[in-house]
Amino acid sequence: MESVNHNTATNGSRQKVGVALFGIGRAGLIHARNLVRNPRVELRWIVEENVDLVNGYIEELYLSDTRVATSSGVEAVWNDEKTAAIVVCVPTFLHESLILAGLKAGKAVFCEKPISSSLTQTKQCYLKAKEVGKPLYCALNRRFDPAIRKLRSRVLKGEVGQVQCIKTTSRDAPFPPTQYLKISGGFFHDCAVHDIDLICWIVGERPDTVFAQGHAFHDCIREMDDVDQANITLKFPSGIMATIDINREAVYGYDQRLEVLGSKGMLQTVNQVDSPVTLHNEKGENMDAIQPSFPERYSRSYVLEMEHFLDLVEGKTKEIEVTMEDTLCTSWIADLCESSMHEGKLMKFTEPVC
Repeated sequence: MESVNHNTATNGSRQKVGVALFGIGRAGLIHARNLVRNPRVELRWIVEENVDLVNGYIEELYLSDTRVATSSGVEAVWNDEKTAAIVVCVPTFLHESLILAGLKAGKAVFCEKPISSSLTQTKQCYLKAKEVGKPLYCALNRRFDPAIRKLRSRVLKGEVGQVQCIKTTSRDAPFPPTQYLKISGGFFHDCAVHDIDLICWIVGERPDTVFAQGHAFHDCIREMDDVDQANITLKFPSGIMATIDINREAVYGYDQRLEVLGSKGMLQTVNQVDSPVTLHNEKGENMDAIQPSFPERYSRSYVLEMEHFLDLVEGKTKEIEVTMEDTLCTSWIADLCESSMHEGKLMKFTEPVC
């Protein structure tokens, strides 16, 4: 008799991956909506302390068969054989315990960055994943943006020759809620990690040196001993210089640009708009505003990274896009940025000790 995979739910002759979503805040809601639309997935659980909030989304997304649990009832999730994977979107300080519990229960884990606020604990999570033979994926979703992937592919093909300079601009919109900022992990770990990861991924190197400066223009940020504007410079062994211009707020929309200059030319990704139609008249040029925030700008990235994770869960690929080494390196560079800013000096990059 043919065996049945109890980690999936049957849909006719096809099987769906059973998923439990932990947390339905900013990122969690994005993933919830994508999971619901994905024909490969059965969203079996939403685990969230605010049950009233979840119930509203269950009605909105027609999730009549999805179960709701709080942390006190999470054991039911671990014991659910039809739940093959968990998606972790809770505050950072809860990541490690949830990841380890999920892996111990035999679940694959998708986790919003960072895996943990500690490099040592991050490594322990990956070692546990290796021990139990389940994937642990850190969601650095911008690697899946079609424009960025195409740019990297063309860089690797040598279209711009010897890369000399990389510049990224990342300006948030709208200004995040203070409640979120208090648990965000700080400017460099919350925002700059995406740009740091992209640059190292495109270059294929670790930097030699890291230098960062920052300033807080908002009183609420200053009171947290954090910054809302920073400039980061990375220099790589090949001589490539990378610059990151990053800000918590841009009143005109979610500003996301990437530029790679080489000996044969330059490649760029520019801001996206809902419609590229431009009006030309006596008043000049007029076109749609750029995307208002990250859910819209990186909507495709969120979908594609989840497809990658599901491929890992189903064994369609064993090559994880973001490795333990990638995650540790990115977090370590963010640490060095903080140290550089506070100490006012250039930091030499060494491999993270954890």
